[in-house]
Amino acid sequence: MKSGGKLVCALGAAFFLTINFSARAADDALVWPPLPDTNTQAFAGTAKYETIFDAPDSTGKHFEIDLGDVRQSARVKINGKDYGTLITPPFRVVVDNLKPTGNTLEVEVTSVAANRIRDLDRRGVPWKTFRDINIVDLNYKPFDASNWPLTDCGLLGPVTLTAVTPISLGK
Repeated sequence: MKSGGKLVCALGAAFFLTINFSARAADDALVWPPLPDTNTQAFAGTAKYETIFDAPDSTGKHFEIDLGDVRQSARVKINGKDYGTLITPPFRVVVDNLKPTGNTLEVEVTSVAANRIRDLDRRGVPWKTFRDINIVDLNYKPFDASNWPLTDCGLLGPVTLTAVTPISLGK
């Protein structure tokens, strides 16, 4: 989908990130761990992607939005209508409320906590505070995620919009 938009991430209680990706190519991924600052590399939570786009001849038609590669789950809204949360590939949803122009696509992508756990262990922050259990690795050694590689998180795409024709399965 060729259009402009932004990525909004709430990174902890005091940090808020907005990245403008209006100049990005339609098939460019917007993944947050490779972003250069350490706050995005340590982020675990939900990032909201927003964009405004025009639909090709949308009168009375249904479209499939395919989000492409998503890490890890995605909640999809078009023009304020919530189409639910997609938790497994394919990350696709059929939408029926497109306007000829000015459609708003919102995708909230939620990541796993792996990058956050990695960051906490790298900084020596005590997070394994359980009273009745110890966290160990597969070899029953103290658990340490500090050497984990960064996990891709976000909307990797490409995001596509395809017209579809509904069919009736009954008489």
